[in-house]
Amino acid sequence: SQVATWLGTRYADSWCVLREPTLLYWCRATGKERDDALLLKQFDEHRWPVLRMATVAQSADLPALRHACAAARDLLDYASQALPGQRLLRLEAYRLPVLFWRYRHDWLAEDVAEPIGRLHNHVQLLDTLCKWFEYSGESQACAEALGIHRNSLRYRLEKIGELTGCDPYKTNDLLRLYLGTQMITRHD
Repeated sequence: SQVATWLGTRYADSWCVLREPTLLYWCRATGKERDDALLLKQFDEHRWPVLRMATVAQSADLPALRHACAAARDLLDYASQALPGQRLLRLEAYRLPVLFWRYRHDWLAEDVAEPIGRLHNHVQLLDTLCKWFEYSGESQACAEALGIHRNSLRYRLEKIGELTGCDPYKTNDLLRLYLGTQMITRHD
Protein backbone atom coordinates (compact mmCIF):
# COMPACT_ATOMS: atom_id res chain seq x y z
CA SER A 1 0.00 0.00 0.00
CA GLN A 2 1.23 3.48 -0.85
CA VAL A 3 -0.01 4.82 2.48
CA ALA A 4 1.98 2.20 4.42
CA THR A 5 5.14 2.94 2.45
CA TRP A 6 4.70 6.68 2.90
CA LEU A 7 4.11 6.34 6.66
CA GLY A 8 7.17 4.09 6.99
CA THR A 9 9.41 6.66 5.32
CA ARG A 10 8.02 9.58 7.36
CA TYR A 11 7.98 7.95 10.79
CA ALA A 12 11.02 5.93 11.83
CA ASP A 13 10.41 2.83 13.95
CA SER A 14 6.83 2.51 12.77
CA TRP A 15 5.21 -0.35 10.91
CA CYS A 16 1.95 -1.05 9.13
CA VAL A 17 -0.21 -4.10 8.55
CA LEU A 18 -2.81 -4.05 5.78
CA ARG A 19 -5.65 -6.14 7.24
CA GLU A 20 -8.05 -5.74 4.33
CA PRO A 21 -8.17 -3.46 1.32
CA THR A 22 -9.68 -0.65 3.39
CA LEU A 23 -8.13 -1.28 6.83
CA LEU A 24 -4.54 -0.46 7.72
CA TYR A 25 -3.09 -0.82 11.22
CA TRP A 26 -0.20 1.57 11.82
CA CYS A 27 1.96 1.36 14.92
CA ARG A 28 4.48 4.07 15.64
CA ALA A 29 7.17 4.54 18.23
CA THR A 30 6.05 6.24 21.41
CA GLY A 31 7.21 9.71 22.18
CA LYS A 32 7.04 11.06 18.64
CA GLU A 33 4.21 13.54 18.44
CA ARG A 34 2.12 13.92 15.33
CA ASP A 35 -0.79 16.05 14.25
CA ASP A 36 -3.52 13.60 13.22
CA ALA A 37 -5.65 16.27 11.51
CA LEU A 38 -2.62 17.30 9.46
CA LEU A 39 -1.95 13.66 8.64
CA LEU A 40 -5.49 13.29 7.25
CA LYS A 41 -4.96 16.45 5.21
CA GLN A 42 -1.74 15.00 3.78
CA PHE A 43 -3.59 11.81 2.84
CA ASP A 44 -6.15 13.96 1.01
CA GLU A 45 -3.38 15.85 -0.80
CA HIS A 46 -1.97 12.53 -2.03
CA ARG A 47 -5.52 11.54 -3.05
CA TRP A 48 -5.47 8.46 -0.82
CA PRO A 49 -9.04 7.48 0.06
CA VAL A 50 -8.74 7.49 3.85
CA LEU A 51 -12.29 7.83 5.13
CA ARG A 52 -11.51 7.63 8.85
CA MET A 53 -8.60 7.43 11.20
CA ALA A 54 -8.89 5.94 14.69
CA THR A 55 -6.29 6.41 17.40
CA VAL A 56 -5.95 4.30 20.53
CA ALA A 57 -3.65 4.29 23.56
CA GLN A 58 -0.08 3.08 23.36
CA SER A 59 0.47 -0.63 23.88
CA ALA A 60 3.10 -1.94 26.28
CA ASP A 61 3.10 -5.53 25.04
CA LEU A 62 1.60 -7.88 22.45
CA PRO A 63 -1.65 -8.64 24.34
CA ALA A 64 -2.23 -4.90 24.82
CA LEU A 65 -1.56 -4.38 21.10
CA ARG A 66 -4.19 -7.00 20.23
CA HIS A 67 -6.69 -5.23 22.47
CA ALA A 68 -5.80 -1.88 20.91
CA CYS A 69 -6.34 -3.23 17.39
CA ALA A 70 -9.71 -4.72 18.41
CA ALA A 71 -10.70 -1.42 20.03
CA ALA A 72 -9.68 0.51 16.90
CA ARG A 73 -11.79 -1.83 14.77
CA ASP A 74 -14.78 -1.40 17.08
CA LEU A 75 -14.31 2.38 17.06
CA LEU A 76 -14.29 2.45 13.26
CA ASP A 77 -17.39 0.23 13.13
CA TYR A 78 -19.18 2.47 15.62
CA ALA A 79 -18.21 5.63 13.74
CA SER A 80 -19.29 4.29 10.36
CA GLN A 81 -22.83 3.87 11.71
CA ALA A 82 -23.19 6.48 14.46
CA LEU A 83 -20.78 9.23 13.33
CA PRO A 84 -20.57 8.95 9.54
CA GLY A 85 -19.23 12.48 9.08
CA GLN A 86 -16.45 12.17 11.66
CA ARG A 87 -13.03 11.40 10.15
CA LEU A 88 -10.71 11.61 13.14
CA LEU A 89 -11.63 9.40 16.07
CA ARG A 90 -9.86 9.04 19.39
CA LEU A 91 -10.79 6.07 21.56
CA GLU A 92 -10.42 8.20 24.71
CA ALA A 93 -13.37 10.30 23.56
CA TYR A 94 -15.60 7.36 22.59
CA ARG A 95 -14.63 4.58 25.02
CA LEU A 96 -18.08 4.21 26.63
CA PRO A 97 -20.10 4.42 23.40
CA VAL A 98 -17.77 1.89 21.73
CA LEU A 99 -18.08 -0.50 24.67
CA PHE A 100 -21.85 -0.31 24.52
CA TRP A 101 -21.87 -0.44 20.70
CA ARG A 102 -20.10 -3.80 20.84
CA TYR A 103 -23.08 -5.24 22.76
CA ARG A 104 -25.86 -3.29 21.05
CA HIS A 105 -27.64 -6.42 19.80
CA ASP A 106 -27.77 -8.00 23.26
CA TRP A 107 -31.33 -8.07 24.61
CA LEU A 108 -30.32 -6.33 27.84
CA ALA A 109 -28.57 -3.53 25.96
CA GLU A 110 -31.61 -3.08 23.75
CA ASP A 111 -33.78 -2.86 26.87
CA VAL A 112 -31.52 -0.23 28.45
CA ALA A 113 -31.63 1.87 25.27
CA GLU A 114 -35.34 1.35 24.54
CA PRO A 115 -36.51 4.82 25.74
CA ILE A 116 -34.55 6.52 22.94
CA GLY A 117 -36.70 4.68 20.41
CA ARG A 118 -39.63 6.77 21.61
CA LEU A 119 -37.86 9.85 20.23
CA HIS A 120 -37.54 8.37 16.75
CA ASN A 121 -40.22 10.65 15.30
CA HIS A 122 -39.07 13.67 17.34
CA VAL A 123 -35.85 14.64 15.55
CA GLN A 124 -35.65 18.06 17.23
CA LEU A 125 -35.82 16.49 20.68
CA LEU A 126 -33.28 13.82 19.78
CA ASP A 127 -30.91 16.49 18.44
CA THR A 128 -31.46 18.51 21.62
CA LEU A 129 -30.59 15.51 23.77
CA CYS A 130 -27.43 14.81 21.76
CA LYS A 131 -26.37 18.45 22.18
CA TRP A 132 -27.14 18.21 25.89
CA PHE A 133 -24.63 15.36 26.12
CA GLU A 134 -22.13 17.11 23.86
CA TYR A 135 -22.14 20.10 26.22
CA SER A 136 -22.06 17.94 29.38
CA GLY A 137 -25.40 19.26 30.57
CA GLU A 138 -24.28 22.89 30.64
CA SER A 139 -27.56 24.66 29.98
CA GLN A 140 -26.28 28.00 28.71
CA ALA A 141 -23.69 26.54 26.32
CA CYS A 142 -26.15 23.92 25.05
CA ALA A 143 -28.91 26.49 24.50
CA GLU A 144 -26.52 28.77 22.62
CA ALA A 145 -25.35 25.89 20.42
CA LEU A 146 -28.97 25.08 19.61
CA GLY A 147 -29.80 28.75 19.04
CA ILE A 148 -32.56 28.75 21.65
CA HIS A 149 -33.24 30.33 25.05
CA ARG A 150 -32.44 28.33 28.21
CA ASN A 151 -36.15 28.15 29.04
CA SER A 152 -36.80 26.53 25.65
CA LEU A 153 -34.05 24.03 26.40
CA ARG A 154 -35.63 23.24 29.76
CA TYR A 155 -39.00 22.76 28.05
CA ARG A 156 -37.46 20.37 25.50
CA LEU A 157 -35.72 18.37 28.22
CA GLU A 158 -39.02 18.09 30.11
CA LYS A 159 -40.70 16.89 26.91
CA ILE A 160 -37.91 14.31 26.45
CA GLY A 161 -38.60 13.14 30.00
CA GLU A 162 -42.34 12.82 29.29
CA LEU A 163 -41.86 10.87 26.06
CA THR A 164 -39.09 8.56 27.27
CA GLY A 165 -40.05 8.11 30.89
CA CYS A 166 -36.46 9.06 31.78
CA ASP A 167 -35.64 12.25 33.68
CA PRO A 168 -32.59 13.89 32.04
CA TYR A 169 -31.71 15.39 35.44
CA LYS A 170 -31.40 12.02 37.25
CA THR A 171 -28.14 10.11 36.90
CA ASN A 172 -29.55 6.63 36.16
CA ASP A 173 -32.05 7.95 33.65
CA LEU A 174 -29.42 10.22 32.11
CA LEU A 175 -27.05 7.29 31.65
CA ARG A 176 -29.82 5.26 30.05
CA LEU A 177 -30.58 8.09 27.62
CA TYR A 178 -26.89 8.59 26.88
CA LEU A 179 -26.31 4.91 26.11
CA GLY A 180 -29.40 4.89 23.93
CA THR A 181 -28.16 7.84 21.88
CA GLN A 182 -24.88 6.01 21.33
CA MET A 183 -26.68 3.00 19.85
CA ILE A 184 -28.71 4.83 17.25
CA THR A 185 -27.52 5.30 13.71
CA ARG A 186 -27.06 8.97 12.86
CA HIS A 187 -26.93 10.48 9.39
CA ASP A 188 -24.95 13.74 9.26
